[in-house]
Amino acid sequence: MSKSKRFLAENILDSFTYKRCGYQPRRRSRITRKRLVIGNLCVILLFIALAFSPKVHAMTVQVFTTSKMPAQVSNTPGVNVEVYELDGIQAGVMELNKRLENLPSRVAYRVAQERIQEQMPEFKNDFNGIKLAQKYGIQELPTYVFNGKQEIVGGTFSEALQEYEQWQNN
Repeated sequence: MSKSKRFLAENILDSFTYKRCGYQPRRRSRITRKRLVIGNLCVILLFIALAFSPKVHAMTVQVFTTSKMPAQVSNTPGVNVEVYELDGIQAGVMELNKRLENLPSRVAYRVAQERIQEQMPEFKNDFNGIKLAQKYGIQELPTYVFNGKQEIVGGTFSEALQEYEQWQNN
């Protein structure tokens, strides 16, 4: 068999195999130079827009206090405030005990279960506050912790916020 006949037979066999198996050779994409330049330009413009956009960082302030000295927290844009009353669990239990004093035991048990279920999110928040206070080594109240790093003890929320901003600018 000559070389050209063998080449022709292989091409026919390949085309039959392609059709039978559903395989089609990939076509070359027709990306023009103009499309390529426009695509690269869009990517560069997006990068520049992201690089020079104003950076908005939400600040987190954790306020540790007690129910006897509640924190006067103001709504400040860009500041997430988490208030932890470190005696919240104790105050909740004392309030519950006062409510249950004169009730019969079965009724008191049922009322206690209902109240504990209602207050469970508050108790969890207060317990997390106690864990965080131990982690930060808080000794005095009220204490304001900014972004988990800077602690400011005493004063009001607005005073602590001003002091933190001064510390940050220096």
